[in-house]
Amino acid sequence: MTFDLILSIIKSMRIFRLIFFILGFLLIVPLFNLSLAATFQFDPTTINTQAEQTFEVKVNVDTGSDEITSVDVYIIYDNNVVEAQSVNDGTFFNTVSKEISQPGKAYIAGMVDDPASSKTGSGTIATLVFKAKTNGSTTLTFDCTAGLTTDSNITKNDLNATDVIQCDGNGQSVITVGSGSSTSQPTPTSTSSSSQLPKTGIFDNVLKYSVPGVILLLIGAATKLIL
Repeated sequence: MTFDLILSIIKSMRIFRLIFFILGFLLIVPLFNLSLAATFQFDPTTINTQAEQTFEVKVNVDTGSDEITSVDVYIIYDNNVVEAQSVNDGTFFNTVSKEISQPGKAYIAGMVDDPASSKTGSGTIATLVFKAKTNGSTTLTFDCTAGLTTDSNITKNDLNATDVIQCDGNGQSVITVGSGSSTSQPTPTSTSSSSQLPKTGIFDNVLKYSVPGVILLLIGAATKLIL
């Protein structure tokens, strides 16, 4: 085996190691993004009940890596299957407002009392009390579209009141009444009328633009090693 062949094998091994490292990095970044993102979740995520029975669903917030001052939560569901009866305040925010008069939709808002303060971590914003109406199934979902400020929002504690919600990370709750023979899934529509907040993007853009830069840096370093 010649020296040139040995050198070629060593270079090939370095290239394969670099490729595996980059692929692993690309797989980890999306998980890192979701783990640090601000989201809404339901608890429980699945419910089985009978017609005319009442049940509760907690609406939770996870602030991710951010400090927040308020939230707007728009929830949609099939009013033919279940009906919102009431909303009980949670413990995460001291001030909570709610509106459930519109069939198939619920609105919950939470905010800090002191504008100079903020909230971190996770907790319950409010608890929805539903009544099952008839056999069937529906999914509670958060009305949330990336870039919009007229639907569900999580407001960061900064000068721009940045909306930091990660819509893709929001949860849902599947409700089955009786046999669940009739299935209906509501389609999110951004018809909310919350206060106008600035568009989202700071946290997402940092990750979006940093990933290609890191990859190019790794490729450059590997090229120097190979050459």
